[in-house]
Amino acid sequence: MISRKDFSTALYRLSKAKGYAATVVLTLGLALGSLVAMFNLNYQILAAPLPYADEDQLVVGSTAWLEKDGSVMYPRVLPVSIFRQLYPKPSEHLSDQALFSFSYVGMTLRDLANSPQVQIAYTTPGYMRMYQMPLLHGRAFSADEDVGSHQAVAVLSEKTWREHYQADPATVGRTVQIGNQSFKVIGITAATFQEPALTGPARVNDIWLPWDYAPGANASPGDVSGAHFYLAKLKDAGALQAFEQELRPQIQQKFQEAVAAIPAQAGRTARFHAEPLRQMMDGDSSKATLSMLIGSVLLLLIAAANITNLLLSHAARQQRSMSIQAALGAQRHHLLGSVLAELTWLLTAQRCWLLLS
Repeated sequence: MISRKDFSTALYRLSKAKGYAATVVLTLGLALGSLVAMFNLNYQILAAPLPYADEDQLVVGSTAWLEKDGSVMYPRVLPVSIFRQLYPKPSEHLSDQALFSFSYVGMTLRDLANSPQVQIAYTTPGYMRMYQMPLLHGRAFSADEDVGSHQAVAVLSEKTWREHYQADPATVGRTVQIGNQSFKVIGITAATFQEPALTGPARVNDIWLPWDYAPGANASPGDVSGAHFYLAKLKDAGALQAFEQELRPQIQQKFQEAVAAIPAQAGRTARFHAEPLRQMMDGDSSKATLSMLIGSVLLLLIAAANITNLLLSHAARQQRSMSIQAALGAQRHHLLGSVLAELTWLLTAQRCWLLLS
């Protein structure tokens, strides 16, 4: 059993070997901190539930654009005109669907004196239903503002409403000018809304407009775009393959018909595929984070080996004092208690350092 005397003696010895103690604490702290950070990162990316109901039923549809020889030109693009035709007649395997697009460049709020730049997304009512967009004021898009309605309405993010419109509730119902077009504000999203990172984790959209106003929404047959997504919610998570098989021949036929009269594109194909929302959002990041986790484990093993060497060398330096203690009558458990007390102080210091950092 470790006594109070063991702790005080161990603390005194460590105070005389500050370099040794600091090296052990920092080495173990950095290695453990890196491992914990990588573990949390992997959990958030690979295992943490998404903040949407029935997340396993949410999918993202796109097409791979294939060259005449079958090679992939673009792995994830959308033939916009074809999906605009298919949208009014959704698949029997779906319970909801939406079209989504975004602007690559910021747009200007011209109704404000400082003309701030904002990020714009274009979508349909299904997007707000599938991802349970919470509203602080007003409402989301309705069926009357779906594809083809050309209703000039807008939903603002809570951040945009607070920063540019001073959190004025009267903003709902007023008109804002985005570029050369005026839109009536019908809703303000709550700050708790977590939009799916379809365009990468760094982008946060400020305003949502009807999909009819998206650049390229009226694309010609044969045109494809990487700025458009087809979002869907399956009736059953197991219907993903059936959903793909249903749409793939329809899209391929329509695409072939669309490009037949275009010599430069004749013979190319668009192969439809749908992937789970989580898989689409993760992309290649899952492989990268797993690699970093493995690297953190290896780093911890290397740190453990170095710390073991430090402990052995420190014990060798303490051999003379331990021999004297044994000659004076100290038993084996007394010496072991002193060593354990020293390790306890080091582990306690390392834990406190991790908590403070």
